[in-house]
Amino acid sequence: MNTYEIIKSVIKFNKENFEKGFSTVGRIQDQVAEKGSELLEKYSPFPEQGKEAVVQWAETIRNSRQFIQVATEKSYHELENYLSVTK
Repeated sequence: MNTYEIIKSVIKFNKENFEKGFSTVGRIQDQVAEKGSELLEKYSPFPEQGKEAVVQWAETIRNSRQFIQVATEKSYHELENYLSVTK
């Protein structure tokens, strides 16, 4: 196995693990936001302004996650292009 193949394997490994970990964190965040909203709706005399803040918080997290995922995918794509050119 030459150096190029080793580097490519390491990048693939990192990318796959990032995607799996990122997906897991996303599911956890979505579930926490969903259960938190349910809790506020059903069991709490929480003011409407507070409930709206929780909804906005969940939406901000979702949008930020999406931004990070797109930026990371773009970075991996650029790295793969660079490696294919310098091969």
